[in-house]
Amino acid sequence: MKNSTFTKGPWTVKPRRDDYSIEGDGERIASVDNWENAYPKANARLIAAAPELLAQCKFLEKVLTEAIMSGDSGADLELDQLRAVLAKVEGEK
Repeated sequence: MKNSTFTKGPWTVKPRRDDYSIEGDGERIASVDNWENAYPKANARLIAAAPELLAQCKFLEKVLTEAIMSGDSGADLELDQLRAVLAKVEGEK
């Protein structure tokens, strides 16, 4: 996996008049409009959690790899699926 290149977390959600602003490291990362969007606050929270979700996925990748190395063959499929998601997030697919 390559190193991630995105604004350092944590990211926060700030409600504004017409949208929810996702901010991190002193700058605006993204926004989710209130209009024509059924779940603007929930979508903004999900986006804001992205750096923490990525960190947790990388931790789980390490744990699953160690489980496979110690003979747990049941972790193979989960590890493949997790690596596919990480590749998508990190721009490899």
